[in-house]
Amino acid sequence: MLLPWEDGVHRIVLGTALCGLVVVGSLWLRTEREVGRRRLYGGLTEFMDKEVDRAEVIGYLLSHRSYLLQGAQIGRPVIYLEDTTGTLSEWVASLRHEGVAVVAIGPLRPWWRGRPEVSWLVAPGTPFVRVFGRDPLVETVVYRLSAG
Repeated sequence: MLLPWEDGVHRIVLGTALCGLVVVGSLWLRTEREVGRRRLYGGLTEFMDKEVDRAEVIGYLLSHRSYLLQGAQIGRPVIYLEDTTGTLSEWVASLRHEGVAVVAIGPLRPWWRGRPEVSWLVAPGTPFVRVFGRDPLVETVVYRLSAG
């Protein structure tokens, strides 16, 4: 007498059921990962995918989360912006020369908070418009460099 798992039909049914469980489990895990990622990073990767053209150069400074600026797919032009030693107008000219369209900053560590770039990004009358995030002390904030 054959046991149920020794019969070919039963093996196929059992194998199909196990494959189905693996697929459903992996889909559930992927969904849970995305929910956790959104909770932790505040939707930055989704914003980058939807609102920033893949060809636009993204500059970042004073951040340890630059990998999030890639969005869901690696390959975006993301560059580190060196410490500035000049004036606001010199920095803006440098950004434009590099082709930077978007500047990201934060979350700021305590020793970064007094840097001139931080105040330039939020000062009225500068060519920077905040387009994502609110508080660079606790999250990544993205500014678009307006044409001019």
